[in-house]
Amino acid sequence: MERVSSLPGRLRANGRRRFLVAAALLPLAACATSPAAAPQGRPLAEPPAAAVSTPVPETAAAEARRGRETAEAAAGWRMLETADGVELAYRVVGSGAPTVVVPAGSIMGGMEPLAARHRVVFYDPRGRGRSTRFGPELPVSLAHDLADLEAVRAALELDRFALLGVSYYGTLVALYAAEHPERVERLVMAGPMALSAATFATGWGEELAAAKAAADGAAEAELAALRDEGLEEADPAAFCRAYARAYAPGLYADPARHDPAAAEETCELPNERPASFGAWAGALFGALGEWDFADRLRGVRAPALVLQGRRDFRTPPAGATEIGATIPDARVLWLDDTGHLPLEERPDVAYPAILEFLAGEWPEAAAAPPSHLGGHRPAEAEPCEQGAGDRRGDPPDAMAADVEDRELADPPRALDLAPLDRLGTGERGQRQGHDRGHRRRPGGRRPLADGVGG
Repeated sequence: MERVSSLPGRLRANGRRRFLVAAALLPLAACATSPAAAPQGRPLAEPPAAAVSTPVPETAAAEARRGRETAEAAAGWRMLETADGVELAYRVVGSGAPTVVVPAGSIMGGMEPLAARHRVVFYDPRGRGRSTRFGPELPVSLAHDLADLEAVRAALELDRFALLGVSYYGTLVALYAAEHPERVERLVMAGPMALSAATFATGWGEELAAAKAAADGAAEAELAALRDEGLEEADPAAFCRAYARAYAPGLYADPARHDPAAAEETCELPNERPASFGAWAGALFGALGEWDFADRLRGVRAPALVLQGRRDFRTPPAGATEIGATIPDARVLWLDDTGHLPLEERPDVAYPAILEFLAGEWPEAAAAPPSHLGGHRPAEAEPCEQGAGDRRGDPPDAMAADVEDRELADPPRALDLAPLDRLGTGERGQRQGHDRGHRRRPGGRRPLADGVGG
């Protein structure tokens, strides 16, 4: 089979388990989406052939695995093969334009509201979920992930479509949009990875850094005790569930929002268990090195909506401001009382905003970052009045009550966005200092017509 010549050489996992790196960027989470069959690809598990001889009895684990694969195939999971021979699991649900492609969507959190209005393509990236098992021989890098996203697009014959990514995959979809501006119609990034390694290392702020260190320290202490007891080797799935529970305080502003049932499902996938997951993350981020994507993200031409929790312990919230100021037509929606997974923690706020954005309107509470942070407003955007409306893109390092008295040249400060809790309930128009004329359609475009977008 022909291989992609532009991809870098095969990477070797170094065997070290970088659990903090893994948990810091790509949490263990899961969801179950509405079942629907996809039209292309082969089933994840082929129907069993008629027996021609006495079958060898399966072990309980093998029987359970086969049953799970058969159920997944019945639920619409299919496989496609990339140019370098890697199998990617994917699933298509829902209907409606634009089509929304979500890398790792099935292992990142519930997304059923999207499928209620849109055709949604979930796929598991290489080394993740149901796709080819991660190991030393599997090449993993950002370049491979970008090529795989293009392979999914080509296999499903998508022309123009929207992209939604969470955490690392939030930054991945933005980089894809920069490389393929003719393909991407809308771009949604939830808790995206900082666009530079420097921001990821230093962009936390004192209070958030201390809270993150406490949460991660407690998680590691709990997991170390379980490793000493031998649980990880004796029962990897049970250790995986314990891992998800231990890191819940680092993923959710309110750990009670962690869904153990979701972890139960995810931990049945060997790729998502800590040993494999940590090795995969170590290989991926080792290949990234001291990354800086600022120049590349300036090439994004699609309107971009960034959703960012103020209590995100996995990637610094300041990175969202940096991304919003770098992508030419971007706005940031800040969420109070929210950690790394806004779609799971605050579906009442996140999904109305995303659906409004996909329909061609900017959410009322999302605003472009101030120009003094280094971003630039699109030419067609009218300037807004000083005050609450044009400060919503600022990093959440401090809370301020004297918003009306601040000058634009003041050091960036964040606002109390408690009114966002009511988004989607009809109580909007909270931005008293903002000119209603500034609320325009993303990219200055008309609403999408039926049937457009792939």
